[in-house]
Amino acid sequence: MNKDKIITAPVNAVGAAEEQSINRMNIVKENESEDKISSSFFSFGELMDAELPRKKALVENFLYPGVYILAGDPKVGKSFLVLQLLYQVSRGEPMWNLEVRKGRCLYLAYEDGMQRLQDRTVKMFGADAMSNNLYFSTEAMKIDNGLETFISNFIDKDDSPCLIVVDTFQTTRNTVDCHYGSDYDDIRKLKDLTVDKDVCIILVHHFRKEAADNSFDRISGTNGIFGAADGAIALTRSKDARTAYIEIRGRDQVEQRIEVVRNKNTLRWDYVKSDTEPLLEPLDPDIEKIISFVNPVNKKWKGTATELCETLNLLTSPYRLKLKLNCNAERLALNNITFEALKGAHDRLIKLSYYERRRVMRTIS
Repeated sequence: MNKDKIITAPVNAVGAAEEQSINRMNIVKENESEDKISSSFFSFGELMDAELPRKKALVENFLYPGVYILAGDPKVGKSFLVLQLLYQVSRGEPMWNLEVRKGRCLYLAYEDGMQRLQDRTVKMFGADAMSNNLYFSTEAMKIDNGLETFISNFIDKDDSPCLIVVDTFQTTRNTVDCHYGSDYDDIRKLKDLTVDKDVCIILVHHFRKEAADNSFDRISGTNGIFGAADGAIALTRSKDARTAYIEIRGRDQVEQRIEVVRNKNTLRWDYVKSDTEPLLEPLDPDIEKIISFVNPVNKKWKGTATELCETLNLLTSPYRLKLKLNCNAERLALNNITFEALKGAHDRLIKLSYYERRRVMRTIS
């Protein structure tokens, strides 16, 4: 009897303990789930107070960080256009008359060998051309099989990666029968490499043969490709084949249409005209005052937000001034002004600087 009692008592206790343990586990899981959900939210105030870095354009009003699709008909000149972009960005030289941010560039030329790349580069830029920031690779890699790691390593090598071109996108894909989900996922995997990076990846792609209402609807594949990308560039020939059009559409830019002509001597694309210039939103009154205040005569200003508000009699509060400056950093840059938020000994400071912008006339040479 005693033995039975000794045996049976722990058995019942274990059952109760298990039930309590399971209940506690469920509570913990529910709490963990709630914590995960709550931690994924941020308030309106947190959003407005966040100091978020602004992504810098690679080519002014033309190319921004993220993933772009460059599509066109076969042999239209897509590879020549991306090589021209890579060369100009790697050297920090204007593309036509558009300002360029200099940085390291990588050309994954998966449909070309070294000889063709050498001949094309010499033809376009001359035998004495040089760029220490431009790198090439002709060893094709696939998505999910080395490509993302290769690109990620190039981006993380130092702090100046700028532009990566994959020529062509189709050569990197593992799936033959693509659908919306696979198209979207493949773009997203490459797009993830650009998150929080001032890096642009251009994927050279093709048009489908079927006609469409606009050039972007002719991009080969499903809408998942264009839908996942940050932007698209369409290169099309005019009806008489004398000129071509570069159409740009993106999340953070106004749609543009630029007419270009192929230089018979250099094979580069030369600017002709822009059918649609980028439209700018009306200038904020406070930003307008700041642009007038910082100029070639008064090139530098540094002080607190309160001091700047008092000096210029601004409408905004000192608390929100830095937010307004940060959100208008690109408009300030268009007027040759840079903005920096600094930490002083006792206060946070604002530094505004005027710089001389290099001007280059657009020519057809």
